Amino acid sequence: MKPSTKRNAARLLAVTIVSGLAISATAQQRVIEEVVVTAQKKEQGLIDVPASVSVIGGEMASESALIDAQDIVQYTPNVKLDTSNSNPALSIRGFGSPPLARSIEPSVGIVIDDVYYGRTTFVNDGAFDMERLEVLRGPQGTLFGKNTVSGVLNFTTKAADTEVHGYFNVAAATLKGRRIEGGMSFPLVSDRIGARVAFRKLERDTGTYNTTRDLDNAQEDEAFRVKLAWDVSDDSLLRLEYFQASSEGNAYNIQLQEATDRALAEYRTHDPRTEDDVFDGNESTDADQFANRDAKSLTLAYETSWQDIGIFNNLDINLVANQSEIETPFQLDSDFSPIPFSVLSTDGPELYEQKSIELRFSGDTAAPFGWGTGLDFVAGLFHFEAEGGASQNATQDLNHLQDVIESGQGGIPAGGEAAAANALIAAERTGSGDPNRDSINSVNIVSIKNSSDSI
Repeated sequence: MKPSTKRNAARLLAVTIVSGLAISATAQQRVIEEVVVTAQKKEQGLIDVPASVSVIGGEMASESALIDAQDIVQYTPNVKLDTSNSNPALSIRGFGSPPLARSIEPSVGIVIDDVYYGRTTFVNDGAFDMERLEVLRGPQGTLFGKNTVSGVLNFTTKAADTEVHGYFNVAAATLKGRRIEGGMSFPLVSDRIGARVAFRKLERDTGTYNTTRDLDNAQEDEAFRVKLAWDVSDDSLLRLEYFQASSEGNAYNIQLQEATDRALAEYRTHDPRTEDDVFDGNESTDADQFANRDAKSLTLAYETSWQDIGIFNNLDINLVANQSEIETPFQLDSDFSPIPFSVLSTDGPELYEQKSIELRFSGDTAAPFGWGTGLDFVAGLFHFEAEGGASQNATQDLNHLQDVIESGQGGIPAGGEAAAANALIAAERTGSGDPNRDSINSVNIVSIKNSSDSI
């Protein structure tokens, strides 16, 4: 072979090798890692779950600056969440529960680190230091508690371990947004007991300005979580978790979408800047509104694994016990206008408490007599009890009853407002026996106590 021919052959061989390496590298880059979820109360690949499930990883949420559950679920279809105050409204596929429905369990379940929470107000407590969020669509009552007829938001937060690692994020945003979030894992006792501490603090305006009260509607949120994990043995783990969170909001962000000329004319006698442009970020309500929450949760969990016990293979046993409580006091301008007429508020903290315990077995069995592929199973016992109470006060100021009627409420024709208001006030004073009565006060007391047991 001539030298030139040898050089050409060598070049061709080099090009072939480089091309092969490039193709191999591209193939490696295109490998899709398996997504592991706990949508069926045990770890398995997402592709093996026979349900409609969307998964959002904590790393993706952090890189995309998703600061709360409302931001996160925007990446999942058929889910709507409004967390603008302490009474979130959550729905999946159009089905949900009213935010102020205190006497019913939510249609969309909230699960954080294997614990079912009976109030949607816990939703943001799983959205910081998050490992992943699984959104399960459709009824999930078999595995995730009663009344989860619409679906479940299943949060998994970062676990404690004995390796030192963590993160710290500081962010600023429009609308005076400021956020600090961090988490760190570290060993407590050699490689047997590990801990993790995480926290978050968030401040921001909601983007709505109250023209009547001359203030920017704003929210503050802060939370922390402490986790301990003890490797009792090579196959057993004991976990202790506690979190506490609080938030304060000074408004409900109520904007007029449409108003008659009659209503606007009356409203503008109380606030000249009242309008019904829903896109300008202005609201006009007179009451001193607030929506607060304080939550606490303590969880003790034990899990152990056995390779072979009788006919069972890969048997996992989990025991999870939890006690939680949440307070959600609020005050709402219930006439939704600048007229100082009616206010709805809680009398006291509005406390909700829950306790739960779950014993769960999962694993698989060999195929009987060598037929088929065997059986994967999840079985267990679950006990849940909750107790709560709320006393809600509704107050109407009779001195402004005529103003409300003049805005068109009640359907009284223009010109007859004064006579109608005087007649209603006289009837109220006569009925109450108080000739000087200038307000109506009513109290709605809600008390719930329920328990459920499942097998």
